[in-house]
Amino acid sequence: MQLIAFFLCEAINEMPDGRVNILGAGINGMSPPALYPVDLEMVVFCRLAADPTEIGEHTISFRLIDEDGQDILPKLDGDFDVEEDTMVSNLIFHFSPLEVPGEGEYSFELVVDDEPIASQPFIAPPSEIEDIELDLDEV
Repeated sequence: MQLIAFFLCEAINEMPDGRVNILGAGINGMSPPALYPVDLEMVVFCRLAADPTEIGEHTISFRLIDEDGQDILPKLDGDFDVEEDTMVSNLIFHFSPLEVPGEGEYSFELVVDDEPIASQPFIAPPSEIEDIELDLDEV
């Protein structure tokens, strides 16, 4: 399996003929939020090409992990078919919402037939508001 494209974007629409309309491609991080956690709307797009020996059904696994390799989302598992007439598969994952729990470096991981295929980093910067301590005696 050959990886043709793997990226994060704002929105995507797949046409019946396999073409895709993509909005806001190339996301690799976010603006600093006021506070965490924050919910984002995001789409992950992957296009794979197969050779004739790979026609048929394949397994896929998709994960979002933190710096320590811990899952942020439940792992997504599924199947997809490589068809003889195109031998190209578009894989589209919609996240609405995607909760980012805090600042740090995250990674979107794609595994096909138990083989790691791609990894896409995602950076969540520190929040704009530092921890605030309130002195309730002064209020």
